[in-house]
Amino acid sequence: MTITSLWKNFSCAGGACQNTCCAGWNIPVSNEDIQHFSSLAKNDYQSILKNIDTENGFMRLHDGRCPFLTDENLCQIILDHGEDYPGETCRLFPRQINYFGEHIECSVRASCPHVVLELLEKKRIMVLYNTSCATKKITEDDKADINNYLPYLKLRDFLIASFQAADGYMAGKIWLLLQLSSDVEEMISNENLASATADNLINDYANQYKNILNECEKVTQNSSRIIDTIFYYYKRFCGAINKNKAEKYTPDLFSDFKYWEQNRSDFEAVLNELYEIIHNDYPLFFENYFINEIFLNWNASDNNFFLENLYSAIVRCMLFFFLMLSALFHNKSIEKDWLSKMVSDIDRDFSHNQETRHQIGKSLADSCNNTYCVPWIFPF
Repeated sequence: MTITSLWKNFSCAGGACQNTCCAGWNIPVSNEDIQHFSSLAKNDYQSILKNIDTENGFMRLHDGRCPFLTDENLCQIILDHGEDYPGETCRLFPRQINYFGEHIECSVRASCPHVVLELLEKKRIMVLYNTSCATKKITEDDKADINNYLPYLKLRDFLIASFQAADGYMAGKIWLLLQLSSDVEEMISNENLASATADNLINDYANQYKNILNECEKVTQNSSRIIDTIFYYYKRFCGAINKNKAEKYTPDLFSDFKYWEQNRSDFEAVLNELYEIIHNDYPLFFENYFINEIFLNWNASDNNFFLENLYSAIVRCMLFFFLMLSALFHNKSIEKDWLSKMVSDIDRDFSHNQETRHQIGKSLADSCNNTYCVPWIFPF
């Protein structure tokens, strides 16, 4: 079994949480959950059942909140019956468990503000722990499952190790992530991904990565190119997402592009202030966020899984960056509690909105061979 350090350290804040997971989005309820509730007293079971949309498999929300969420933001089902009685999603969230044959992987989602706080406060790079646990008897199907996943796990280990490396720039790491994932998707489509081809890809990209790090050195010295990239991608970004979302997270950021384009020294001063904040206060936030996302999502679920989810993670990181930039433009301090709530909101919005992911993914993909390459908005 492999677990992340975030899994080991997580504990729910309950009523003290500033962004409860029991409101604002659909709460899945499975047939197994309903069967589980049936062990309760008849009146309690009926009370829960009438609040479940059994046809679609969700809890019926009241004003956007779970009907069992109290005014103190506590779960009435837990208060009445104990922690074992909510549905599986509620018992686990933000934890996630993935199975690869006999191997179990445990991780957590950044849709929870307390997970984000852990990411923001980490002064060390995130690590993965291997531990033993009781497992089921291994079948032939399990062995075939592991063999099928082996190439993906090799490539994933390479990507995680690249993000864990102390040297290098985020731009280079994201470039590696995008390009390698693109090649993997092409190999999947051509049914040409095996353990040997995974080894070849790793060797090729290890050499290319050295060259891209040299390019990163040049880019960090070219503030004009960085500013152009930020302008370019913010415009594309706002064109791809819901206008209300853009306004929610980045109010009036670059409301007058001409002013900032004509006053680049002012823009560069704000940008340098943000880099200083990231360097001093959140030096490993972006690396750890990506390590968590790669571990959580990078597997062979389907042919389009890699880039869709990775673009989703990159888009969220772009929005974190724009969010902090917008705060500085409005002379607001970037405090951890505020940032953790906003980041968890963004994670929820973009993790569960497939249409938005596809729109932005296509917008970025169309630009990847352009002079403006998305990683360059992260030159730190």
